[in-house]
Amino acid sequence: MNFDEVINNRRSARLFTDDIISEKQLEKILFSASLAPSAKNRQPWKFYLLSDEQKTHIMNMLYMSLQALNLGLGSCILCDTLYIEHEINEYLGINNFEQICGFIIGKPIYTYPPKTKKHLKDLLLN
Repeated sequence: MNFDEVINNRRSARLFTDDIISEKQLEKILFSASLAPSAKNRQPWKFYLLSDEQKTHIMNMLYMSLQALNLGLGSCILCDTLYIEHEINEYLGINNFEQICGFIIGKPIYTYPPKTKKHLKDLLLN
């Protein structure tokens, strides 16, 4: 598959078979992810290989977000909290807890307009 096909065919999967992913496939995916650019080459990312139970738990959080919307509520999943996890844990009074993400839910202050996609000309800086 060429690069354009990869980009155009990318979708977010939400249901999976019980087939095992090979170590070789995992290593290739993680290595590719580790090549992503980062500010000042800090490479702040960490990767978790999740069990089926953990994967189900995280997917349930995403479903919570959809259900919140269905109920007229707003939600936000905060990713990349590792760099401030100490401050969050201190605020919450939690010790020795590693943050993966945060999930915020509540009544939104305003109504969100329908999502629209930008035209290519609006994505260019020049």
